[in-house]
Amino acid sequence: MQDAIVRLQAYQDFLKEKGLAYREDWVGMGQFVIEGGYEATKRILELEDRPTALLCANDEMAVGALRAGHEAELKMPEELSVVGFDGSPSAIHVYPTLTTVRQPIGEMGQAAMLALFDLIEGRDAGENKVFETELIVRGSTCPMENKNES
Repeated sequence: MQDAIVRLQAYQDFLKEKGLAYREDWVGMGQFVIEGGYEATKRILELEDRPTALLCANDEMAVGALRAGHEAELKMPEELSVVGFDGSPSAIHVYPTLTTVRQPIGEMGQAAMLALFDLIEGRDAGENKVFETELIVRGSTCPMENKNES
């Protein structure tokens, strides 16, 4: 999945820019579905030195991460913050409500269809377009100063 590779690279670049170490054991790979997020999070939560926050590749994986956190009896978001990606409508129907990075799905779909139409008609589809995202903060995250000390 190209999206997964791009998102992982962006994460690694951010850590490098901030002078932070990349921890491969803190990266969970899985299918972009609830079960994939659940299984990856279960593995990460078994680590002795586990993270206190997770950024999931999409909202479905984040729902699975929340489930794993609940099963581990962690207080969320104080002991584990979870952020999804996509801005799906289901993000407000989980507990705690999911902090997510919203993408302009309608605008992205329209641009893809126009590019496809151009290709079908033999025209250059143009350059890749970058779309703005928006962080929607909800109940699944809290500031570091609110995190419980272990």
